[in-house]
Amino acid sequence: MNLFQDVNSIQSEKTKRYRTGWADIDWVFGSNLNDPLMYIGLPAGALTLMGGEAGVGKTRLCVSLMSSLIDNGFTVFYNQLEMTSSQFRSQYMPNKRFPVGKFLVSDECFTLDQQLEALKQIRPQVAIIDSVNRIEGFNGGHGADDIQRAFREIAPEIGCHVIFLAHLTVDGKIKGGTNLPHMGDIVTYMTRFDTSKTMTPSPKNCIKIQVGKTRFGKSDLFAIARHTNEGVECISANHLVDGNFVLENDFHVASVKQNYSACLLAAAAQQQGLTQEDLSDDGMQDLNEDNLQQYNKSLGFGNNFVQKFLNR
Repeated sequence: MNLFQDVNSIQSEKTKRYRTGWADIDWVFGSNLNDPLMYIGLPAGALTLMGGEAGVGKTRLCVSLMSSLIDNGFTVFYNQLEMTSSQFRSQYMPNKRFPVGKFLVSDECFTLDQQLEALKQIRPQVAIIDSVNRIEGFNGGHGADDIQRAFREIAPEIGCHVIFLAHLTVDGKIKGGTNLPHMGDIVTYMTRFDTSKTMTPSPKNCIKIQVGKTRFGKSDLFAIARHTNEGVECISANHLVDGNFVLENDFHVASVKQNYSACLLAAAAQQQGLTQEDLSDDGMQDLNEDNLQQYNKSLGFGNNFVQKFLNR
């Protein structure tokens, strides 16, 4: 058995990704300077640790995200360890119907073996563990390494992106000891977000999803979402294109800071072979409708979104 090999003999491969239908979230979970159109979305086989203070809406966000993933044709699994399945259904989606077999829920998979067996049987594209602190054997974070090893073996095998929800301490750190943040390929933080200083008009009940660490893109990216009566919606793309506010987000597309609409234009331009210098007022006219329609559909937006670009 060889313990090492020449790097020239190793084949590189692109990571498969799952588009959530929320464009900002797709960028946050993976964007790459060399290929921004391909490298967005939840990376298959990866582990995400999502921390958030109590009551910020982690579960609510994930339920809305799961719903969007199902709309995109994916199968999802929610391992609910904080309440019964009936309470989960009543509190977060009392009247919503999903395609049969697309949204699987359990409130009994507390042990690591039970969770791994459920993943093997369901083989979902995305799974939520709510929360990692409630897994038997977690032991205040001392069992994080065992949990990580087990999920790191099965997630790539079945092509599943696993999201572990975790609590934050009063000083903003993920609860569970210093080992816990190391178990995720991606670590995100959910916090309440005051829009009054950055957005006009200022939406209420907003949250910020910030990447602290990632092995699949750029760190320090973020998305803004807000709570509604129906659930949670990602708002920064809609409001930027509608012109209601300008929110600077560092997507590092074309190596510069740009707002979201400029980011999409740069990506669409790259698809047509245009350079950063082409993104002038005249250059934008070279972006044809078919190209933008194709790019628009890949990110889950409607025709009105494309038309706003064409009318700029």
